[in-house]
Amino acid sequence: MDCGIKTERVSETGISVADEGASTGWEALLVGGLVVAGGEAVLLLLEGGDGWRKAMLHPAADPLFRGATLDGLTMAALAVGRDGMFAGQGTAPLWVQRFPGMAEAAMVVRGGTGWNGPGPEAARTLGLLAEIPGLRRLAEPGRRLGGRIENMALVLDLVVLVNSVDGFREALLKVVNEVAARCGCQRVALGWLYGGFCRVRAVSHADQVDRKSGLIALLEAAMDECADQDVEIVLPAGEDDDAARRDHDALQAETKSQGIASLPLRADGKGVGVLTLEREGIWTREELAALRLTADLLGPVLAGMERRSRWLGARAWHGLRENAAKLLGHQHTGWKLLGLGVVVAVVVLFSCGMTYRVEATFIVETDGVAMVTAPFDGFLDEVAVRVGDDVAKGAALFSLDTKELSLQEAQMAAEWRHQTATALKAEGDGKLPDLRIAEASAAQSLAKLELVRFRLSQALVKAPCHGVVIEGDLREKLGAPVRQGEVMVKLVQLDELFLEIQIDERDIDELTADASGEIAFTADPSQRLACRIERIEPATQTRQAGNVFVARALAVDGVQAWWRPGMGGVAKINVGRRSFWWLLTHRTTDFLRMKLWW
Repeated sequence: MDCGIKTERVSETGISVADEGASTGWEALLVGGLVVAGGEAVLLLLEGGDGWRKAMLHPAADPLFRGATLDGLTMAALAVGRDGMFAGQGTAPLWVQRFPGMAEAAMVVRGGTGWNGPGPEAARTLGLLAEIPGLRRLAEPGRRLGGRIENMALVLDLVVLVNSVDGFREALLKVVNEVAARCGCQRVALGWLYGGFCRVRAVSHADQVDRKSGLIALLEAAMDECADQDVEIVLPAGEDDDAARRDHDALQAETKSQGIASLPLRADGKGVGVLTLEREGIWTREELAALRLTADLLGPVLAGMERRSRWLGARAWHGLRENAAKLLGHQHTGWKLLGLGVVVAVVVLFSCGMTYRVEATFIVETDGVAMVTAPFDGFLDEVAVRVGDDVAKGAALFSLDTKELSLQEAQMAAEWRHQTATALKAEGDGKLPDLRIAEASAAQSLAKLELVRFRLSQALVKAPCHGVVIEGDLREKLGAPVRQGEVMVKLVQLDELFLEIQIDERDIDELTADASGEIAFTADPSQRLACRIERIEPATQTRQAGNVFVARALAVDGVQAWWRPGMGGVAKINVGRRSFWWLLTHRTTDFLRMKLWW
């Protein structure tokens, strides 16, 4: 195979690599991949003419990966066909990392019990590591990859060293000093982005950063120039390099450095810092490629360490911002819209609402009712009104037959005259006892005569008040006998109509005596008339629908001309604003409280 290294089969521990430079590069690559992934062992697989072979193993004595040939589990892992997780039943989990552009090479990381593979950041870093062997395609035809692999090994060694340091500040110092030593730089500075501006956090060969120094100001300006454009800036610039470099020119003029390179550090696709290097010589393409890889590998590692070094409040705020970014991002749009809809629905249900109205039935009633009765026993003679007639006060309603009363009047008048004459004769004869008897009989006859005449005066019955006849269709009873006190006609006064609202006892606790609402008559549902409750009776009444409280209400705009007692409809009484959730569930809640109460 042509992959830049030579392999041959050896003992059960693996296959040795003849090219020492390449061997060093691959070993550093494997160690770096193992550290990034957080596994327990890593295996480099190469495919030759006779199948897959183990090219390198770290550590060499790993019990699962030992052996001259591949076991079935490893073959199954490679059969996944892509980078990712694989775990056989009862075996340790494996992570397969293939090398882009090299179908004949793969790296397999083994984890221990409970290992769930590298995290998202570590997986991206492994992908960057896998790009290293592909750099050989940047070399001119015929040039060996040994020197470049050695440079990459140095990069991986740097990543391992940074991961072994505790603390963000110590890691920055380790980075700038190691890069300065390995690249032959007179100065390496690392700046970190805070609020969109770079602040120098570490300078090679210096324990502290002198912020009063003019050089630090020039470095931070150059770093801002690199971070704002999010591109690497190299001096001297190439022919196709069109990036702005005014601040870098000022830095070069001040430090007299021949070669300056500023590379952005990124994590999760966003800039987090800038690495600026100064040295006497110019930068080669291979060196810049190695620096790019260094920046790409160090960015996520340093960003994670910087987050962990913050105080608790800052870490919480950063986590909140990250989660908010994920929430507001473009991924999983359907689920986010569904979640947003649920949140909006919950907010609307609990914080928004409308005026709740208790529904009840009502009947038009009146206090002004007149019962017109028969004044004496007799026979119905004439009827002047019908049900529904509007009669004025004093208008004739009906009359009783007076023939018998007229005869009684004549008889009583004759008897009174007779007794009067008898009294006069007894007085003339001087018979005092007979006089007293005659006078008493005359007085008795006169009283009977006055009674008959009084009944005659009542024979024509008149309306006691202005009103409407609601009962008493007497035309079918002409000539029929009537008894004294029998109700003949019922009158109601329309100017004293009111509304009798029957409220279910379930809703009585929501109402007050001055509540307002609207009514709609069954006779004319299109009209909505305002009403106001005046009084609620303190006791319930049993009706067909159950126990109800009777409330007396008046129409705000007054009684309409077409209203009649006994008319009814639906009333809706306002009881205040309630949330939509309460409107939807209060009946069910009350029911469950009654059923589940003990």
